[in-house]
Amino acid sequence: MSLQAVAGKGGALRQILTLLGPDPLAAAFAPLLLGHNDGDGLEPPRLAELTRQALDFIARKPKAEPKVRLRALTPAGPGETVSVLEISNDDMPFLVDSILAELQARGLGVLALLHPIFKTERDGAGQLRKIIGPGDENWNDGHQESYIAVLLKALPAAVGEDVLAAISAILRR
Repeated sequence: MSLQAVAGKGGALRQILTLLGPDPLAAAFAPLLLGHNDGDGLEPPRLAELTRQALDFIARKPKAEPKVRLRALTPAGPGETVSVLEISNDDMPFLVDSILAELQARGLGVLALLHPIFKTERDGAGQLRKIIGPGDENWNDGHQESYIAVLLKALPAAVGEDVLAAISAILRR
């Protein structure tokens, strides 16, 4: 069942937007981020946290430069630590395929993947001013971006550093 279906039945998206507060960027981004999510067992507070942290991550992005980070998602309970690999990049073909191939080559199982493609308006310093809407076929217009969040089982620090270095190298090719 998609999050859209869940939102229609239980109001999950509405709950998430309420948790995010009256932020126009959050209101524009949350449906794009979570619209194709199949639930993944995450409750609205964790999905709101994912959305807020994703917005913080994409808030500033140098033009034509990828951003990559690995962080822990706040545990919902004991032993439930999850690592989140985040990528913010200008949209281009095969981003997800390249990233998933690298993770698979390392034997890292993906728990969930979020991948909205969206149009932005940024100032000259790369500060996000507005999310215009979903991406379209004009992916090379300078306004279309890709955000990828890959949820993984918690990674040890050394493994995480290696993954970040490998993904950064893939994106800079």
